[in-house]
Amino acid sequence: MTDLPEPLTPADSDLRSFPFMPMDIVRLFGSEFHAEATDAEWRAGVTLWLKSFHQVPAASLPNNDVALCRLAEFGTDMKRWRKVREG
Repeated sequence: MTDLPEPLTPADSDLRSFPFMPMDIVRLFGSEFHAEATDAEWRAGVTLWLKSFHQVPAASLPNNDVALCRLAEFGTDMKRWRKVREG
């Protein structure tokens, strides 16, 4: 597993009480990610992006495949998660 970079926000950044996250729709749909990702990769990527908003620190994700698999809504299907994670 590749190590993830350090979070871009301070360790105590907590946005869990904010239910709304702005999204730059034009930028998302104009991105290489949108153009190149499979349907499963796109869904997992956007799901993790949105869920990272309510992680602590905000905009971070755990460096743990089991946790990422569950956050990406793959349940316990690690085989499928690993395939999608590569994308």
